[in-house]
Amino acid sequence: MKACSSTSVVSSPQTSSPPWAPTVNAGVRVGVITNSWGTAPYDPYAAYQLDQQFDAVVISSQVGLRKPEPAVYRRAADELVVPLGRIMFVDDIVANLQQLMSWAWPSSIMSIQPERFASWSACLASQLASCAGHDGC
Repeated sequence: MKACSSTSVVSSPQTSSPPWAPTVNAGVRVGVITNSWGTAPYDPYAAYQLDQQFDAVVISSQVGLRKPEPAVYRRAADELVVPLGRIMFVDDIVANLQQLMSWAWPSSIMSIQPERFASWSACLASQLASCAGHDGC
């Protein structure tokens, strides 16, 4: 399977679908971890309906953990019900990923700028579709 990288994809035109939709539609469980200053008195996440769009939502102010603390990543893995070795962490802040790499977790790690995420997600979904029913993908 050819790897999708943050540099091998090109920006895709804006659509009404969220950028992670192709990955979700390919059957991949997707979660979000966000460092947050809080959700009161104003909840900046309410309009996004995160609980309806993701399989796991970890908001730092609600769980008392922040990236890049190891426990926040374990919490996301637990909520996704996916072993750490089968998770790809994607973040636009390299420092969060560097911390993950220093722990030598068995996870894939990639830094992607937000404007490139949609095309990367579509690439990953395409690769997963081409692997359907084949061993080794």
